[in-house]
Amino acid sequence: MTNVAFRAVADPPGLEIQDRVSNRQATFTTPARPVLEPASTDPFRFPVEAACRFSTDEFSTRASSLVIRDATGAVVSNPMAASGAPLPEADYVVEFDTSVKAYLRVTSPIRSTFENDQLTLTFAPSSTVTVGARSYLQCPAATVTTTDDLDDVRRAVETLSSALQTTSPERSYPTLRGHPPRIERGETLSIPDGVAPPGTGITIDVRERLDDLIAVAPLAYYLGASIRFASQPRLRTDDGLDAPLSTDPFETAVEDVLGHTFLLDCLCRTHGLYDVETEAYTALAPTLSLDFERLYDATPAERLAAYLTVSTDRTAPYVPRWPTIAYVEQTPAQVAQLPHLVNDLTLIRTTEPARYRGASARRVALSRFVTASSPRGASAVFDGQQSFVDVPETAARHQLWVGSGLPLNADHFQLAGHEHRLARQPDPDTTIHITVICNDPEMTAEAAAVRRQYRPRPDHPFEVTVHEQVDRDRFADLLAADIQFLHYIGHATEAGLECPDGDLDVGTVETVNTDAFLLNGCQSYEQGRRLVEQGAIGGIVTVSDVGNDAAIETGVLVARLLSGGFSLTDSLDIARRRTVVGGQYLAVGDNNVTIAVAPSAAPIVTHVESASESYQLWPEQFSTRDYGLGSHSMLRLPNTPVMLLGGESGPYDLTADEVLEYLHLQDTPVWFDGTFHWSSDMTRDDLE
Repeated sequence: MTNVAFRAVADPPGLEIQDRVSNRQATFTTPARPVLEPASTDPFRFPVEAACRFSTDEFSTRASSLVIRDATGAVVSNPMAASGAPLPEADYVVEFDTSVKAYLRVTSPIRSTFENDQLTLTFAPSSTVTVGARSYLQCPAATVTTTDDLDDVRRAVETLSSALQTTSPERSYPTLRGHPPRIERGETLSIPDGVAPPGTGITIDVRERLDDLIAVAPLAYYLGASIRFASQPRLRTDDGLDAPLSTDPFETAVEDVLGHTFLLDCLCRTHGLYDVETEAYTALAPTLSLDFERLYDATPAERLAAYLTVSTDRTAPYVPRWPTIAYVEQTPAQVAQLPHLVNDLTLIRTTEPARYRGASARRVALSRFVTASSPRGASAVFDGQQSFVDVPETAARHQLWVGSGLPLNADHFQLAGHEHRLARQPDPDTTIHITVICNDPEMTAEAAAVRRQYRPRPDHPFEVTVHEQVDRDRFADLLAADIQFLHYIGHATEAGLECPDGDLDVGTVETVNTDAFLLNGCQSYEQGRRLVEQGAIGGIVTVSDVGNDAAIETGVLVARLLSGGFSLTDSLDIARRRTVVGGQYLAVGDNNVTIAVAPSAAPIVTHVESASESYQLWPEQFSTRDYGLGSHSMLRLPNTPVMLLGGESGPYDLTADEVLEYLHLQDTPVWFDGTFHWSSDMTRDDLE
């Protein structure tokens, strides 16, 4: 069974492409219900897992981006970026970015129209179209075993770049990077045949230290570089490049080179298969003395040498905001976490954060936890046994802690959550199953409210089931069911989740098939970690007592954000701005889990400020694992440029009517003059 499947639907008529792994689907409309036939994937230039064909003269979608290519792969039209003349009869490939990656092949004239967020392609009558698709899910293709010997670790880290699907500038696209091989600790070094750096002619010198090997992992992966030990860190190529890397600190130098190279690849790829000029390209490329057209066909080593002739100060303002910086504990055990961090292109720091216990931990954490509406604070969690790790703020959107101890100001990475995500099997049922368990009679209001917040869309059907006063045996049965999200409302302690017949320690539950969860009760951190260890992928927990009002407010908000396509960690990021919870909530396991896809692929928070005679609007875009760094993004506003996801855009001057038209295209969070709203709820009165 392939990861993707096709289904003809009747209301409205069209084609539904199902991603059986992530329980997502993309829907395309046609004038009549199509009659599908299996088709070969061989004619597609780009990788697809399955294909079908049918006859139609029209094909419509709400894809986040779309380009039309000729038979050679060259882009001939980008109708979402700019309107153009109809295309004459020829062989075309249409590339869609939706919940799954899809391509359409057709021999026909093509006319395109873009209206009300819907793009329609019109073909000759009864044209035969072939649609191919692939899942965005990527899994490790091999497992590398290493000892704790530093030279063995070096060779294991080198293998991460074997997963790159290309060493061209298109490696800046998330779907062309590939998941690195797993790394496990063992008694001997074992590297499977064919698992090696791609031979780019690039070498990174690092000091013979574990922290250097950990910190350099994302850069070595992205560059496809070999690693060797030397007295001082340097970048070298077989063509003669010899550039020092600062050790003050080394991890910052790695971040600078990675961001710099990544951005210039995004500019260079404009001269390749994806001829889409982004705002960053238009603003920066003409000011640089780089021949991007020549560099596109150059070797990776030649491109790197040319890129390093440009100061990072020139590129830094245009580098997209990085989603995550991880602080990684300097122990050999953490080497196994690197493939999963690198898969998300996470920046890695090895500087040891401050640690606190007992009374010292109380003083630090109370300043984070205590709020006016939650005076109970964290009194019950500081018994002197738990080590608290005070993770510093960074310029990234999120901080991640990889190591022992309970993090303050960061999510807590758990390898088990990532492995559970990769182990999930394809499921033909694409309905998103959500279970709400309310075991606190005083919080039934939250149960009723959150049920209304999980909002289905035609491409994301939701099934929400609410249970009250669930005993331990029934709770264990529900955890074993195949559900995408568990929303628990009640009390929690280190000993377990409260049930009418006593506490359920989820660490004793043998089978957990729940994907993601919110344990909305006081001090649910330890139970959340155990839930991940037993089979869940990731979840949201609390590290202190939480007042009922704050818990309800947070639970309701997170429910609506998750149903709108935000990840666990991004939902928390918004909740921290909106509610009074402060640092009392964090994500455990795989913090990038999503249960739905945003209508625009990249979830958006919109900021609007009133001016004297108009309004200023600018979007804040959030990446996901499906729609990550390097993706294109485009606002549904007239005359706005194509963006790199994570880059800044705007502000744009709009009238009240234009603001409302944009806001009503989809349901997203809005900050209007500092006040929080939901876009679908806003009216003209709210703007006045």
